[in-house]
Amino acid sequence: MSRPTYQTSSGGETFCPLEGDCQLAFDAATPLLADIVSYKLSALTAREVQQDLAKTHGLALSASFLQQTAQRVE
Repeated sequence: MSRPTYQTSSGGETFCPLEGDCQLAFDAATPLLADIVSYKLSALTAREVQQDLAKTHGLALSASFLQQTAQRVE
């Protein structure tokens, strides 16, 4: 999915409001996604969570990303 990005007239770094407003980061998940992943991994394997999120939310996430994300949740 493409996201609108903006840049000043003088050039430089681009900015994506969606990423800033939703607390998205390249190597992390939103707080809600992290909670969902952590909860699901407490009952299912990483592969099962991966398949569930792909089917129910259309998210293609690696098993290692899911495990790393769940470890960050306290």
